Amino acid sequence: MERKADIDVGTQTKWILGEDVPGVSYTMGQSVRVVSGPHAGRRGELISLYSLYPEPLFHLESSENEDFRVYQSEIKLDDA
Repeated sequence: MERKADIDVGTQTKWILGEDVPGVSYTMGQSVRVVSGPHAGRRGELISLYSLYPEPLFHLESSENEDFRVYQSEIKLDDA
């Protein structure tokens, strides 16, 4: 069974609106590429912020229409 997001609604709303969330470097809808971890080499769009601890964890929709979670340290902005 999949767990629910570990952040409160207020933080999620701030992130969705593009407002500053301490420790979070990316915003909703940004295109990123995965540079490390089990999904390295994949590209996609950030669609939700799942957790802040131990580091920001995002839900990413890949360009292959697959969804998975990635840590902030595993991604970079996609400049392609």
